[in-house]
Amino acid sequence: MMKPISAGGFWMGFFSLAFLIPFIMGLRGVLNYIRLKKHGIKTYAVIFSTRKVPVRTGYHYDKFYSYSVEGKSCGGMFTVGYKAKRYADKQKIEIRYDAKDPEKHIRVRDSLWESIAVLFLTSLFFLSTFVIFLSELLKCF
Repeated sequence: MMKPISAGGFWMGFFSLAFLIPFIMGLRGVLNYIRLKKHGIKTYAVIFSTRKVPVRTGYHYDKFYSYSVEGKSCGGMFTVGYKAKRYADKQKIEIRYDAKDPEKHIRVRDSLWESIAVLFLTSLFFLSTFVIFLSELLKCF
């Protein structure tokens, strides 16, 4: 006869599912970076604006950039902290975009590290909660 799972086991299962979503997003980000780095079309975007945003420990900066593909303007935004001086207004940054959908792009210099950080941190939480959930689940049999 099977015993019911403990409350802690239930919540570990719930949290492992919750951490699975950002883990998959981080994995998709890494795979997208690899695909666009290899097959994407190289171009340069120009940083056209900076917004200084106060936070509890000081400031961070939102950098806005744009690039043009076949007369269509595309772009995005990224946030920097202590590396703010590395990215000045009117500076060009290398990007690679998908030929089928120019809106899908990566910033060559930074996009990989952001995805790896998300993947690494969420994998730690996902795997630890999943292992605890499995150990609690096995106690039910």
